[in-house]
Amino acid sequence: IELDLHFKQGYVNLKKKNTWTRRWLVVNKGLLFLYKDWKDMEPLKCANLLLCTVKQISSDRPNTLTVISPDLSILVQASDAEDLIEWITVVEAGIGWQLTKKKTESAKQEQMTSTQEKFTYLRELRENP
Repeated sequence: IELDLHFKQGYVNLKKKNTWTRRWLVVNKGLLFLYKDWKDMEPLKCANLLLCTVKQISSDRPNTLTVISPDLSILVQASDAEDLIEWITVVEAGIGWQLTKKKTESAKQEQMTSTQEKFTYLRELRENP
């Protein structure tokens, strides 16, 4: 099965204080969502991966990674070594996706000439994040 670099979901163990808890993690097009379980509609946490770092770390458990952003800092244990590499790869791809999106939006903004075009653009961003 080929890895989709823009989407991954699955159960992970999340360290909160000194306790590990099973949580549903979703990375989709440069956004990270953390849910209590796969059935929940509202995420417990959400983060844009634009200013994020991800790396494998040594922990009291194997296959552990950390994701740090201005909105969120989490310590996650993947199910196995292959799952760990996939999570890191997808988060890194999400960072790249957000950087590319930001660059495209900046170029689009520079091309706008009238104030009305800029207001319309900003309204579209607000309504369709």
